[in-house]
Amino acid sequence: MSKAKGKQRAAGELTVRQREWLAHLKGCAASGETKRAYAKRHRLSVQAMYYAAKDLRRRGALAPARQPARTVSFVRVPTPASPPGAWRVRFANGAVLEGTDALSSESVTALVEALLVSR
Repeated sequence: MSKAKGKQRAAGELTVRQREWLAHLKGCAASGETKRAYAKRHRLSVQAMYYAAKDLRRRGALAPARQPARTVSFVRVPTPASPPGAWRVRFANGAVLEGTDALSSESVTALVEALLVSR
């Protein structure tokens, strides 16, 4: 239990100020205005309004914020078929090396060594 101005309050009971904020938050929701517009019109701090909403939700006095519905959809994207033996190497610097002939391990080794020397 908490004390407010020397009086004890039952758990879950709201202070006068919390009830005022609750009325403002309900009024804002009913008006259809954004919290920012409502706060400006009533000369309130929008930050204090958000804090009060968070506090009142935590206490169960205000319904949880409605989360926008998230829809996820996937679209299958066809990829062009690569010819047999095609290969592609993308280097960290963005350079791309590709070919259509099959490479032996000796060819790959020689290619990598040549690239290392050319640095």
